[in-house]
Amino acid sequence: QSSQSQQVDGSAFGQNFQRVNQPKSAGGHLTTRGRRFLALLALMPLVAVMVLTGSHQASATGTAPTSKQIVVHPGDSLWEIALRVAPNEDPRKTMWNIQKLNNMTTSRLDSGQALTVPVR
Repeated sequence: QSSQSQQVDGSAFGQNFQRVNQPKSAGGHLTTRGRRFLALLALMPLVAVMVLTGSHQASATGTAPTSKQIVVHPGDSLWEIALRVAPNEDPRKTMWNIQKLNNMTTSRLDSGQALTVPVR
């Protein structure tokens, strides 16, 4: 059995076959699980770069405030405050936003009352 091939008797079929012994490879074979692991391992640096780059961009941009506090003066109405806060917007929409921000059920205001208003 030291030769690379040996005779196999196929006399039942009237033929002779030659079997070739393949030498064993030194590296072995990777299983499907092993190939998946190597693919995942190869993708890890790419994912790390994407995460770090995305985090850096999000922290660098920042956000502007979306609301501020004001104090109601004597004679102020919600309509007037809405016009002052957002002069280029529909005052009805701004009034609704102010009421929503302050959990108000009516448009009644009291002098000295603190209001959260949207910033435009």
